[in-house]
Amino acid sequence: MNHVPNTTVRSTDALPDAAKISEIAREVLRRIKAGQTTATSNCEQANAHRLITIETLPKAVGNEIVVTPSGVVTPAAIEEAKRLGIRIVRQTKSASSAKPSVSENVGDEVDPFVQQLAKRGLKIPAGVSIVWTDKPAAEVFKQIQSGQRAVMISQWGDIDRFAAELSPQAWVLDRDKLSLPAAVNFAARIIKRGAQ
Repeated sequence: MNHVPNTTVRSTDALPDAAKISEIAREVLRRIKAGQTTATSNCEQANAHRLITIETLPKAVGNEIVVTPSGVVTPAAIEEAKRLGIRIVRQTKSASSAKPSVSENVGDEVDPFVQQLAKRGLKIPAGVSIVWTDKPAAEVFKQIQSGQRAVMISQWGDIDRFAAELSPQAWVLDRDKLSLPAAVNFAARIIKRGAQ
């Protein structure tokens, strides 16, 4: 004789009521939505960089690269991005939303050349201008049209030679020939010569 355990099954234990089903469905939907929001937010943050250097620029999407709100952009990266036509934008986080948005163009910040001169404590004397540009011939022409004695230099020896020949008021540094550190060193030499 088979012995069957004595159990009683109540209908409420086997099948949840409609309210319980609705509660479970709402919780599942809430979790799915929360997962999508987190994935979207992480995806957007993954596209933003905490540090932008020259090496980071190839990661630009189209002609734009995004830096996080507290991220750092090197002056050399700003210079190279301008040369390549890449816009560097800073991401901001609004107080009302956790979703970051792109706000400012980093390339429109302080000119890296001017910034480096200031960091080194170099002050261009009154009556003298030093311009670091990727269009040096046009800049020399512009300076001459405005009545300035202008020269374009791209090598170290030009500084002393042109200073002795012409006593220029406008020094135009060729951005294609001089990197940012070289341009700053050239400017330091020009300023020193002017002080002598």
